[in-house]
Amino acid sequence: MPLQNFLFNPGINREGTAYTAEGGWFDGNLVRFRKGFPEKIGGWAKDVVTAYEGTGRLLHGWVNLAGTKLLGLGTRYKLYIQLGNSFTDITPIRTTTAAGDVTFDAIANTISAGISATDTVIPLTSSTDFPSAGVIQIDSETITYTAVSGNNLIGATRGAESTTAATHSSSAAVLCATITATDSAHGAVEGDFVTFSGVATAGLGAGGNITEAVLEQEYQIVLVPTTSTYTFTAKDTSGNTVFANSSDDEDGGGAIIGVYQINCGLDVYVSSSGWGAGTWGASGWGQTTTLADYNQLRLWSMDNFGEDLVACPRSGGVYYWDNTNFTTRAKAISDLTNANFAPTKGLQVIVSDVDRHVLVLGADPISGTSRTGASDPLLIAWCDQENILEWEPTPTNTAGSLRCSAGSEIIGGLRARQET
Repeated sequence: MPLQNFLFNPGINREGTAYTAEGGWFDGNLVRFRKGFPEKIGGWAKDVVTAYEGTGRLLHGWVNLAGTKLLGLGTRYKLYIQLGNSFTDITPIRTTTAAGDVTFDAIANTISAGISATDTVIPLTSSTDFPSAGVIQIDSETITYTAVSGNNLIGATRGAESTTAATHSSSAAVLCATITATDSAHGAVEGDFVTFSGVATAGLGAGGNITEAVLEQEYQIVLVPTTSTYTFTAKDTSGNTVFANSSDDEDGGGAIIGVYQINCGLDVYVSSSGWGAGTWGASGWGQTTTLADYNQLRLWSMDNFGEDLVACPRSGGVYYWDNTNFTTRAKAISDLTNANFAPTKGLQVIVSDVDRHVLVLGADPISGTSRTGASDPLLIAWCDQENILEWEPTPTNTAGSLRCSAGSEIIGGLRARQET
């Protein structure tokens, strides 16, 4: 059969099916058409090689007066500013404890009987003080477990962190990398980040593995068993897991300070506040779940107020970042010097197009001499013109608020041409 030329129509036609597109192109990826013929698009390069924490939810780009390109990035866990080839963590601080409010508890023990390389139950001589789930090391093997039953660690995953599952003899040391922190009414949720300082020079004990350098870092909270305790996995400055030994029997000293970043959000959508809303086990039988910034899908809103950035996680605080110092964290507008009646909660923040009012949709209302701290899903509040510090309506300024007359909740707002 002689060779025949096939001439395909240029462009990708998705109006019908692959059969009706006969003689043309129906699908493609990373291609363009040039002079009627398809050719592949050139290679791709990462804009930023630095990794960030969490699922990215929103990007907001702008340029400051010096011509520097800035990009705000909101994720499930963090708020970042991209400058050049790296991200700067500007996540706001929720609270800072007084010295001595935080103490630590590390644990080590031995196994009460030998185990094979496939056993998923780890028998201990005593499970006292072992966290409800964690990471342990026996000889050179790293093991994770999911629960404690009697003196047994159950639900074990053998050979974790690229180690090799092996047999272990009775009385072998069990070292635990999971540290329990105690801080009354800490307000943290699973996934939050906290940074410690003020740890005693000896760490959790002279000769122990959990040293001052190990503890004085930023940690992500793994579990929150109670309102006064939470756990995290100890690491060195290179990110390698560190396991406590039998000398780690102190509490870290009496001057420890915990700096907590704002609560993280979820990677799932929660549509209501009735029983069963939220994650599995989030509330007791028959209890309703009050929607807040930490127990629903983490959605960010951002806008630039001149050179600076305003940001708000849905149902969370309203924050301000000053671009004159790129390493400074964002702060709650209500915490800025000379701020007056600034909203502390909101569903969305947006800056008006012409007159430069900062609007907070779903703001918390004014009650007496302060804001209530609880978002009103239909209230819109705005600051004085070009003055992000002044939110109290007076006869001499343009600050104010209004409540939508119909509906149940403001879903979102958009800045259009000369109107919002």
